Amino acid sequence: MSEVTKQGAEDIKEGSAIITNTAQAFERIVQKTDVVSEEIQEISAATEQMSAGVEQVTASLENIVETAKDVQAEIVQATHSVDEQTNISKQLDASAKQLARIAVQLQQLIERFTLESQK
Repeated sequence: MSEVTKQGAEDIKEGSAIITNTAQAFERIVQKTDVVSEEIQEISAATEQMSAGVEQVTASLENIVETAKDVQAEIVQATHSVDEQTNISKQLDASAKQLARIAVQLQQLIERFTLESQK
């Protein structure tokens, strides 16, 4: 074979090796792209799950806030009831004291009446 033919054959071998290496590199790139695509899908699914979880937490917090508002309203109502009962108790105490004074006065009148009738 001539020198040119030999050189051409070597160039063809080198070119063939480069093409083979390039094809293998592209195959690895495709495999890595598939792996990255799967990971992106997994991240997307996890993000959706997290979003659903956040929505549940938000709904729970809204329920807690509503319950707290209800409890606060009941506490205010109970406080008003206690204040009202305290006022009634004070009125009853004042009435009881007044009745006690009247009872003492009646007792004194009865004693005076009894004393005058015994004379």
